[in-house]
Amino acid sequence: MASPPQQPTPAQLEFMLKFRRLDVVSTVFQQTIKWGVLLGIVRYGYLTIVSLAGKQTIAHIVVEFLATLTVSKAVAYLFGAGGIIYGYGERRLRQRNIKRLAESKNDLERIIDPKRTSSKISRTGTTRPGDRKR
Repeated sequence: MASPPQQPTPAQLEFMLKFRRLDVVSTVFQQTIKWGVLLGIVRYGYLTIVSLAGKQTIAHIVVEFLATLTVSKAVAYLFGAGGIIYGYGERRLRQRNIKRLAESKNDLERIIDPKRTSSKISRTGTTRPGDRKR
């Protein structure tokens, strides 16, 4: 047969009351921070809009730039941006390939010459930051 539930002792009741008070204070603190941050974001957003009212904005500058853009300039910008993107992609591809091949190459070199030391080049084949010329 199951025993009847026991009543908590006064010490246990006092502990539960202290814990509940801490829980309430923690909840109020969390809510204050959450709503205070939200209020701060709204306030600074409002101040940003007020300070830009009637002034030239980045959107206006971009529209003006696009309006004065000629076809030859647009083609030059596209080729320039395309070259930068292509170069970045090739660099990442080269680094991935070096990373893939370096480990097996190092293992084979250690088999040939066990006393061989490392050049301490990074795993992607780039120069260590401490070795760069300033």
